Amino acid sequence: MFDEWTQMVHTLQEVAQKYERCINVLNDTQTMQGYLEIDDRHGRPQYYHRGAEPGKARESRIYLDQANIDRIKQLAQQSYNKKMLKLLTCRLTKIKRFLHGTSDQSIDAIYENLKPSRKLLATPLAPTQNQKLDQWLQHTPEPLDYHAENKIFPTKHGERVRSKSEKILADIFHDHHIAYKYECPLHLDNQTFYPDFTFYDASNDMEIYWEHCGMMDDPTYSDATLKKLTYYQKNGLVLGQNLIVTFESGTFPLSFDLVDAYLQRYLSTAYRY
Repeated sequence: MFDEWTQMVHTLQEVAQKYERCINVLNDTQTMQGYLEIDDRHGRPQYYHRGAEPGKARESRIYLDQANIDRIKQLAQQSYNKKMLKLLTCRLTKIKRFLHGTSDQSIDAIYENLKPSRKLLATPLAPTQNQKLDQWLQHTPEPLDYHAENKIFPTKHGERVRSKSEKILADIFHDHHIAYKYECPLHLDNQTFYPDFTFYDASNDMEIYWEHCGMMDDPTYSDATLKKLTYYQKNGLVLGQNLIVTFESGTFPLSFDLVDAYLQRYLSTAYRY
């Protein structure tokens, strides 16, 4: 039952996106003043361009012969577009209003707001976001042990990382109360990688990976980095969606403004403690 509900919400989200694209196209369509009047009383349609004239109370009425067929078609098309725009805007508003009231938070709240003694007796239709987060936090595979002796920079969260920049990033996440896992294994196809940081977005039920590439002026390192990022993207990771990448070199330091922008843009729904 919950799967059917989730599928319905997903379908409505896709419909809303389709309507938004159509509305954008209609809004971008060039229009002319006035509208088309068609008189069918004389056996064959007669076309008139109607419209207000500056300084006059009555509308103008200009006869259009076949030499003006392009103008006739444009006026007819824009009349159709106007009606479609009104209909799609109305439907989109209703869909968004419905989706706003069916967020995971509002569904989860029915269970989460039960008093503890009643919670013990009830089972939610599907795991709530809090339950998903607890499961994610409890599942902590062994981190990468490769050259563990190089993990010399302690973070506010308690683990040790390999570089000053990783420590800075980890401490920023900690200060923003964003839960993360350091060098948690990621299995893609037949290979295993260890992204620098892994986050969990319960709203979209997905992990987000952050790679910091700190030696881009080293040709061997940069080649290996580009090869890894290409492999990521060929196997389902999408930059700006579930993959975040920052870079630095000896002459180009880590941009804290960019880090802050990424936190706001990509980690706004990541788990916070």
